[in-house]
Amino acid sequence: MRRFAKPLYGLKPVPRVRIPPSPPEFQALLTEKFGLPSTALPPTLSQQTRKDGAPLRRSSAYNKTRKGWATRQNACQTGSCNVKAVSDTGPTGTPNPLGLGAIKRDVTYQAVDPSGKPVRGAEISLHETPLPGKEGGDAKNYDYAANGSSNSQKGEEAAHRAGQFNDVMSTGGKGPAGFRQTYTVEGKPGNIIWPTKNGPVVAPSQKVLIRPDKVIILPEVNQ
Repeated sequence: MRRFAKPLYGLKPVPRVRIPPSPPEFQALLTEKFGLPSTALPPTLSQQTRKDGAPLRRSSAYNKTRKGWATRQNACQTGSCNVKAVSDTGPTGTPNPLGLGAIKRDVTYQAVDPSGKPVRGAEISLHETPLPGKEGGDAKNYDYAANGSSNSQKGEEAAHRAGQFNDVMSTGGKGPAGFRQTYTVEGKPGNIIWPTKNGPVVAPSQKVLIRPDKVIILPEVNQ
């Protein structure tokens, strides 16, 4: 027996579909080709603002319950934070696998709020300058001399999400050198915290002395 499809009577419910706004490039094309005013087009993410007038960050996530863009702010964006050393291979470090030097010291810092609680998603930046005079030694000839680095750089996404910064210091083929390090968290100066048996050592800066057989870190508590 042949079967024929029966026609549907009445309306059939379909799931609701939300059409996102056009990308900025498409909006510009509409304005150029058809003369539509930009005010007639839906605002782009960079044009949207919160109720308090602050612009929304591109890292914001869409909040379906509020039907709008909601910013994700961490405690370091709204207040001050510090960096705390949470792992360290020590002054004598480990053998450099790349063969560029005898020793490689690896230190990981965690962004923490004033109470010492870790803050995820915080941007940490290292600012490093050669020490003056004899103490600085061959510092100016090191590749990273006077260059800053940040966990928001490409390839550091995992560290950025964790609110951590990893500093790898190596005794390369150049001579002994000395650097001064300071850190900022979300663009604001932060102290460097080193946990010890006698309590934490807190300093606004620290010296890093590169030697043939070790890498020494000296917190500048009185700076």
